[in-house]
Amino acid sequence: MTQPHSRPSLLIVDDTPVNIQILIATLQHDYELSAATSGQRALKRLALDDKPDLILLDIMMPDMDGYEVCATLKQDAATRDIPVIFVTAKTDAASEARGLALGAVDFIHKPFTPALVRARLGVHLRLAQQRVRLAELNHRHEHHLREVALLELAVRQSFNAVLITDADFDHDGPLIQFCNPAFCELTGYTRAELMGQSPRILQGPETDRTLIAELKQCLLDGRQFHGSTVNYRKDGQPYRVEWNISPVHGPHGHITHYISTQQNITARFDAEQELARARALELETGALIQKQLLFGELPAELQGFALACGSEASQGVDGDFYTFTQLGPSCFEILTGDVMGKGLKAAMTAAGAKNAYSKASARLSATRRGGMHSLAELVNAIHADITPKLIELGTFVTMSLLRFDDSTRTVTWVNAGHMPTLLAPRDGREIIELVGMNLPLGILESEVYEQHVTPFEAGDTLLLYSDGVSESVDAQQLHYGEERLKQALARGLRAGATPQALLDEIRRDLEAYTQGTKAADDRTAIIIQARAPASR
Repeated sequence: MTQPHSRPSLLIVDDTPVNIQILIATLQHDYELSAATSGQRALKRLALDDKPDLILLDIMMPDMDGYEVCATLKQDAATRDIPVIFVTAKTDAASEARGLALGAVDFIHKPFTPALVRARLGVHLRLAQQRVRLAELNHRHEHHLREVALLELAVRQSFNAVLITDADFDHDGPLIQFCNPAFCELTGYTRAELMGQSPRILQGPETDRTLIAELKQCLLDGRQFHGSTVNYRKDGQPYRVEWNISPVHGPHGHITHYISTQQNITARFDAEQELARARALELETGALIQKQLLFGELPAELQGFALACGSEASQGVDGDFYTFTQLGPSCFEILTGDVMGKGLKAAMTAAGAKNAYSKASARLSATRRGGMHSLAELVNAIHADITPKLIELGTFVTMSLLRFDDSTRTVTWVNAGHMPTLLAPRDGREIIELVGMNLPLGILESEVYEQHVTPFEAGDTLLLYSDGVSESVDAQQLHYGEERLKQALARGLRAGATPQALLDEIRRDLEAYTQGTKAADDRTAIIIQARAPASR
């Protein structure tokens, strides 16, 4: 599950499931979330995974309270700079003083106001970003000082390829006044052949002309220049060179010379290109995994229902998945889900969740005597199989499992933290949201998943969708949203659209809203319509 752009990441540490659920509901649209139900699990996750941008930490937890967790974080160089905000029912000054002394940046008191939580998180994330930017500026400054020192050393001892030109742009540009032996070795020219020449002697067919124009303007403005392009040796052999050019100022502030160091980066560039090709192959492999393992085909010759489904892949590989299981001529199941995160890890986790569904279903069917196992039994079996593994991986899976039965004209469903299912009654009444109260799989091992039964009469229409649909954005980065999705569904139903036509209507409305904005997450939608008696 992703946003159009990279979102801040939060780790929620709380031993109370309802607190985690409330915070996820409050923050899931603005942040990448993960959760741990104890201090020990939080520390273990932080030791293995990428570090979050901020930690929301409960104080009152068994075995290891929030104070001890905070103290441990601040003693570790890898985690000491992560802002920690205590979420607690404690309001006394002594508790707050103790937390601040340990390095926490703020306190949020329970019960909390969602708007206040978001505001405080925003403030502290901006402060953290400013600290990071300041550190980057300091790093750049230190890097510049080191670069100058190295440049001086290179000029004195000829360790690097060094070139000095004048500052005359009147004719062919600055002319070479000095080059060291390393520069001659790099280019294949002798010092006598280079003196009084323009550095353009090194340019050739593959030299980046745009970069050269940028270099000239940079030098005319008196700024330093850093870049890389293809140059040519005297024997015509191309090589990729990295330039660092600095102006030299005279006593009155005007530029008298330019001094540059050059480094042959051909081998490094070739290695980077090879790495880029490997990454492209990785994405191609991930896309193949997604296509072949994560998306199922519609049931064949299904009585009593009309179905349509579609998924539009984003630029990367994501964790959307769905599958259909036909249980009889007029009975079938749909499993759909989404893994927190992107890339091959999310795709492989989604494939594992889908495989766990198949194994749990087969196991329950083999051990049950007569009748069909319930959806609650099935989801709880999946939960028991994969939640410990998901916790180890530091991720979670939202999931929705529905069973349709034309003989009873009902849909039975379990929602594990997934997007609401939209049910449009045949009589045109307001569209209903089927929302479960269960947490996603991978959050809490003791979670017990419950099933619900809803009438699904002939003419009723049901829409399943991923957050890639509702969280698509326009040019102003505003979400498409559930209300607009409902309107598109209702508009298509009023026109008597089939499930496939409904999908086409939603896709057209989404494209008009986003105006070509690239999808940051897969857009998946499934429509099921109970057929009218006349069509059976």
